[in-house]
Amino acid sequence: MQLQREREQWVKEQSKLITVIKLQQHELHARGIKVEDKAGKIAQAFVEAVADFESRLVKIEHNVAAELLAIRSIAERIECRKPTNIPKEDRLCVIEAELRIISTKLDVAFRLSSNEYESVPK
Repeated sequence: MQLQREREQWVKEQSKLITVIKLQQHELHARGIKVEDKAGKIAQAFVEAVADFESRLVKIEHNVAAELLAIRSIAERIECRKPTNIPKEDRLCVIEAELRIISTKLDVAFRLSSNEYESVPK
């Protein structure tokens, strides 16, 4: 009789333990799905951040290329304006004016590039 009762208690306890194990397995599975979803969202955010960065970098490269073309054009114009009958002081004034234009354009390009970089959400 005692043995019968102990067996019944063991079966009840075993049943409870199996239920607890199944519930824990279910909980672990649910958490795994949540972790996978979160990892996917993080990966997508990373991909978007890299794409945004690449886009800004391409814009900056294009701006720099345009500015270099403008600088070369100005340099060529300066080179063409080298008649020997113009006094050196006047040529220097022309060169200074052209350099101010270059400096202004570079400042504007730098500010635009900085603003694009600072406007990125963190």
